Amino acid sequence: MLSARTGSRSRLFVYMLSLIGIEADLALVRSFAFDATQSDTPDDDTYGDLAIRVQGSTGPFWVETGLDHSAFGTISPLVRGQEALMLRTPFERTTVSTTPLETDLRTVDVDVTLAANGSARATITETFRGVPAATWRGELENIPDAQLENIFGENYVARLLPGARMESLRITGREDHEMPLVFRYEVDVLELGRLENGVRLLPSLFPSALTPSFARLSERTRAQVIPPLAMDLEVHLHVPEGAVIEAPEDAAFEGETGASIRYTSVRDDRGAELHRHVRIQRARVQPAQYPAFAAQCRGADEYEAREVRVRMPTATP
Repeated sequence: MLSARTGSRSRLFVYMLSLIGIEADLALVRSFAFDATQSDTPDDDTYGDLAIRVQGSTGPFWVETGLDHSAFGTISPLVRGQEALMLRTPFERTTVSTTPLETDLRTVDVDVTLAANGSARATITETFRGVPAATWRGELENIPDAQLENIFGENYVARLLPGARMESLRITGREDHEMPLVFRYEVDVLELGRLENGVRLLPSLFPSALTPSFARLSERTRAQVIPPLAMDLEVHLHVPEGAVIEAPEDAAFEGETGASIRYTSVRDDRGAELHRHVRIQRARVQPAQYPAFAAQCRGADEYEAREVRVRMPTATP
């Protein structure tokens, strides 16, 4: 099986652990995305995920072998905390361990300096953990190293910041799956935002886009499965001397499904710090809950659509 690269990786993993004296068992797991109806008779269409319970020195932990490019012990968000059927004798029902929402946290730090003529230079650091890090590693694996910087700049950075030109890129954690995956890149923007009556209007960076992701419909007749999302954004904005920043007021959007989106800012004479905190809990949103959830998503997106106003200093002759 190993030499031919065929068969079940999960069964092979359990066998290899047994060779070194580590107890491990296969389990069928009920995915959160499938029918949640409880039944005394297991349904093979419902228990569609295969996981491994490993007996460690401090207790059992869970592994999925299908998550390539991930840290050891990473499990899919849709099987965390779910019911599992152990494929062993005697028969056993158990529960897959849970992990904090921040297991898959994405953090973005933007340090941007705005010039008097509207051009800008930014240093951006994106850090991915858990499943998002594994997903990105899989994408990067298919890009030749010689083309990586060009493709990243043209297909990713230019979409995030229209008109931006990437000057440098550094990626860490690409090969070491136990570490977060970090992108650090510097960009120049010929004109950031737009000028209107002496006021520079700056767009929101890295929009959450919750409505197109989770709430495209006006109503639903069936429950909707919402995957988890955790993101923190910090923007450090530096402006020319004499400029005045008018950032949107602080706001929070909380919901009964466990979604929480908060926006705060701190301003001084030379700039501002803008913070965004997004936490979307894994949920099964029922039709009666959907209108409130959709309104929460729309409210957050509408807030992010508001521009930061920078009243530029008057040029002296």
